[in-house]
Amino acid sequence: MRVYDKKQLVKLISEEKQCPKMAQNYRLSPATIVAYDLTGLGLDGPKSLILDQEQGFLLSPASTSSLLRQLLASCPFDLWPLEHLAYDKLGLRDQHVLSLGHYALFSPKALKSGRVDLIALQQVRSIRELDGQMAFVDQSGCRCFLLEYPRTFARARKAAREAIAHNALIGSWLHQTEEFFGCRACIDQRQSKRQLAERSLLDQQLKTGKCLAVKEAADQVRQTCWEDYLHLVGDELWLDEQVGDLDYFWRENRKKHQWHC
Repeated sequence: MRVYDKKQLVKLISEEKQCPKMAQNYRLSPATIVAYDLTGLGLDGPKSLILDQEQGFLLSPASTSSLLRQLLASCPFDLWPLEHLAYDKLGLRDQHVLSLGHYALFSPKALKSGRVDLIALQQVRSIRELDGQMAFVDQSGCRCFLLEYPRTFARARKAAREAIAHNALIGSWLHQTEEFFGCRACIDQRQSKRQLAERSLLDQQLKTGKCLAVKEAADQVRQTCWEDYLHLVGDELWLDEQVGDLDYFWRENRKKHQWHC
């Protein structure tokens, strides 16, 4: 098995023993396997090192945090409210994953910490500890990617299980939405279970009825966004009474046009 360690890779690059090409416009995608943040490691120019399933090793002038923001900006809808709702429904406090259903980008460090290394969970077969780091073994069992974790391995391992459950919940919502519109089914959920095997947290939530159906989730996200908008209007324009009227008109319109609200 070949082991990939960020410090060793940076050393090889600095000594020009390994020379990945610079990808100026790289975007995170389902083909991304791992993305190491290189900020502050002494390399002039590249801020992240990426292994892509189709393109191999690449360097990017954007940090991993910037790549995550670009991915969110390219999404056809605002993904964060749905992500936050899933965190809330599963009772998770720290955000370690960006879930997109068919793939999920996980970091042992909370995403808000800035300099994070990312691993694509759909590429992972197993997780273990090796040389004081988290070792992610790929589906073929031939490659292993090491990522540093804060505090203890047990907490980092728990964060990975929570991330898998989070992505499974987001995926179930997306599948429900697709089925509602009569679209072709996505990748077989059994394959997702095999790749992201640890779903115990999600299964527990489903048994107790704590997870929302997709319509309930959408309604809750919509209501939260609307309340934020009303709060913004009230603060900016000092129109407390008019804001109440807007809320009344919104609720009446929803009753009248339930088919598209």
